[in-house]
Amino acid sequence: MTSLRGDSYIEADDNHEQLFEDGVALTEQYKATGTNLHDLATAISKLRRAVELTPKDHPDMAHRLGRVGYSLWLRFEDSGDVEAIAEAISVQETALELTREGHPDMAVRLDHLGTSIHSRFEHTGDIQDIAKVISMKRRAVDLTPEGHPDMASARLANLGTSMHSRFNHTGDLQDIAEAISMKRRAVDLTPEGHPDTASRLAGLGSSLLSRFERTGDIHDLVEAISAQQRALELTPEDHPGMALRLGNLGTSLHSRFERNGDLQDLTEAISGGRLALELTPEGHPDMALRLFNLGTSLRSRFGGKVAPAAHTLGGVKPPRVPVLGLVLFEQI
Repeated sequence: MTSLRGDSYIEADDNHEQLFEDGVALTEQYKATGTNLHDLATAISKLRRAVELTPKDHPDMAHRLGRVGYSLWLRFEDSGDVEAIAEAISVQETALELTREGHPDMAVRLDHLGTSIHSRFEHTGDIQDIAKVISMKRRAVDLTPEGHPDMASARLANLGTSMHSRFNHTGDLQDIAEAISMKRRAVDLTPEGHPDTASRLAGLGSSLLSRFERTGDIHDLVEAISAQQRALELTPEDHPGMALRLGNLGTSLHSRFERNGDLQDLTEAISGGRLALELTPEGHPDMALRLFNLGTSLRSRFGGKVAPAAHTLGGVKPPRVPVLGLVLFEQI
């Protein structure tokens, strides 16, 4: 039996079954801690080697390629390594090509490949990429049976996120309307107590806030605040997304204050903005944005006239949400 640590897997480097098993275990270990990049590098090496040694007609070849793609996607998400996302997309495309029509994993593989291409889109801004993503994720939703446990809501949420991303680039109100519709359905289909409830509520709130900022419809803002408050109530204090969710709720509350002049909204926006700032480590890319938004709220309390607060999307990075046995970006 080989160890999962370091390079001790060499003694089993011709056993593709063991290499694959160890690579998956290391990927899950890294996903759980997110701290040891050496684990992820070793996982990728093992999984690549397992695929090299797996017979071309092996029934698990597509599944193994998908696992390689997932590990490479994790590397890109955590390090920004563009070569990793290019390779992830390439192996996931091959996995999809090996998946026959009607195969039960077709929807999962479409969703996974779409998520990787979405990550590349966020890096490059290539509008053709997001069009491909939306097409793939629509098909994944269409192939998911009604009542499918968990994944129906996950895929709907992912499709909504992609529609929102395209809206951010094109300003097409039809895209944001569809994003909100998908995210509402995702929230409705998410069982009580599900661990992803908070992220789906936060994602819905962000899309509603974006439409409010475009159209000025106060009903969208009220619903956004309600969704964001519920998301925050469900978010553990030590959750890595806590600062983002606090900041986005603060932005929404500040926007409502600007409409109705309710000082309670402004007080809560300032309180949330301060806490978000306390939770933001030095050097974090969102530090400047959170300082600006807190300063905007404080200036409003003083009575000065300032530009509206800026915001970022909260809770919507499909996942930067892990994948299960093989449900990528919501669970592999």
